Amino acid sequence: MKIVIFGTGGVGGYFGGKLALAGNDVTFIARDKHLEAIEKNGLAIKSIQGDFTIHPAKVTSDPKSIGKADLVILAVKSWQLKEIGDDLKALCDEKTIFLPLENGISAPGVLTEFVSPNLVLGGLCKIFSFIEAPGIICHSGYPPSITFGELNYTRSERIQKIREILDQAGIENHIPENIVAKIDDATTLKSQ
Repeated sequence: MKIVIFGTGGVGGYFGGKLALAGNDVTFIARDKHLEAIEKNGLAIKSIQGDFTIHPAKVTSDPKSIGKADLVILAVKSWQLKEIGDDLKALCDEKTIFLPLENGISAPGVLTEFVSPNLVLGGLCKIFSFIEAPGIICHSGYPPSITFGELNYTRSERIQKIREILDQAGIENHIPENIVAKIDDATTLKSQ
């Protein structure tokens, strides 16, 4: 599976790093000094669960240079989704899956302004991580996990495939009965 990590900060860098470490074809989208450091030294993950480095790491600042992806994990801020809409179109065909990890109920809806609604999943994550320095992600708290699902609540084949990939990478994951309610709950808790 060809995976693109759109936003190689604390969230995307950690989860994308774990997916790459497990042998998946992962391309990271990064910018500026972070991009330069990853190109030169790889992507280093410092984690309470064990440190590792992806070197060489596939990284670019130009999403249009990647081609079509099977899975795009979006780890940018919710307000940035509209800014990257055209870039998302360049990554997709009729089978691409978009998994937003922004903790916000609006993310799937914003994505459907740029890509077909049937390509978009609902998702959120739990992790405490950040960019410690260019090319270095620090995970310093909470067992990381991803919660995701179909917005129509079905247990599709593609959901099971993503679960297999996450399991293989050692990423704790959950598929709830109602992903929309889970995203709404997380958004409500965050705003309190």
